[in-house]
Order: sequence, then structure tokens, then C-alpha cells
Amino acid sequence: MDRVDVKFILHTNQLSLLLQEAKGNYEILQIGDNILNSEYHTVYYDTADCCMYYLHVKERANRYKIRVREYVDSSTKFLEIKFKNNKGNTLKSRIKTENSMGCFNAEEADFISSNSPFATQELLPILSNRFKRITLANREWKERITIDTYAEFSCQQSSISLGNLVVCEIKKNPGQHMTPMEHLLRKMRIHPFRISKYILGSSLINSNVRPNLYKPKIILLNKKTLS
Repeated sequence: MDRVDVKFILHTNQLSLLLQEAKGNYEILQIGDNILNSEYHTVYYDTADCCMYYLHVKERANRYKIRVREYVDSSTKFLEIKFKNNKGNTLKSRIKTENSMGCFNAEEADFISSNSPFATQELLPILSNRFKRITLANREWKERITIDTYAEFSCQQSSISLGNLVVCEIKKNPGQHMTPMEHLLRKMRIHPFRISKYILGSSLINSNVRPNLYKPKIILLNKKTLS
């Protein structure tokens, strides 16, 4: 999974227009009995000093994200490692797992050490995230679009819901030109916005990190979507 990810944020009241305008160029993923808006549950892992969080906030190249993602509708879980290289490309590796809050087995420990500079002994479950996802695809462009809504975060005893926030992410091949979705978003005056659900959720409710590093983006999100 070697790709370029481009993210956009919008308000839920813009979503109907986006989907209506996109239907001529995109197919929608259907799972099971007409499930178009799938539920996801993610647990993010980091070191005790939140090393991966700070590398992301500072937008350092060659950074990692480690998570266990559950596809709730199919009861399937994957241990996933995302690596953002110095060319801006995202490489994702994953294996199936039955992981439950940090209880990694030998195969999972080897997978983490082989695909990242981290060892399971130093990883802790830091943030839990739930959201709904609509997935679109354009076969001609080999492009996939994910549209995430109803994001909820929990950490320790705190939780927060971002009901009006929509995160639209375009996943395309490296070097690919502007896709139909990018042209549509530009037409709607919606511009690329660097955002990570892990970083956003941690900045909002994790008392062990310094949220001031991400504060400008949170202020902008409040103005655009969270009211």
C-alpha cells in the first residue's frame, strides 16, 4: 500500500452536495446487506512520552503511526503500521489480529519491530476512536475516497464527540494528477487540510501531551466545522 493521501475537512451540511456531485464519477462500497456507512473502531498506540504524537505535530518526515483498527460490521481487526516518508508518500502495512488493548503476541511483536523502530514493550494504548466511513472508488483513476463522520474520541476517563466534522481523504497513486474529486472539492472551495485523527483526538483530551502545538489547527477547525 504505497500511496499519496490528501485530506480535506468540511461540515456535515456540505456532505449531501459533495456526494450528489460525485456520483457521476464514483462507485460506493457496499458491505453485506446494503451497509454503505461502515463503523470503525481504532486504538492508537504510542510510547509513554508520546514520541509518535510529537513527530506528527512537528510534521517530521519518516514518521510512524501504529494502531489496531476494527471493522465493526465484519468483526475483523488489523494491526496496522503507517509510515510517512520524506517524499510525502504513505506506506501502510497490516496483519490480522485479535489484539485487545496492547496484548501483542509473538507474531505481532515481530511485525511491529520489522516495520517500525518501536518494540511492543514500549507501546501503550493511548487513544480510542470511533467513526462512520463512506468509501468511494474511481476505477479509471485507481483512486479511493474515504469520508469519515461522527468521530468520537476517548482517552483515560475523558471523551469527546465531533458530530459536525467530516474528514474526506483522497488516496491515490504517487505522481498522479488532480483527480475528479480534487476538482470537485476545489469547485466547492474546500481546500487540502493536514489533519490526523490521532493527533486531533490526543490534542483535545489527552492530558499527557502539550495541545498548544496543535492549537492553530483546532482553532481553524472550530471556525469551519465544529460549531
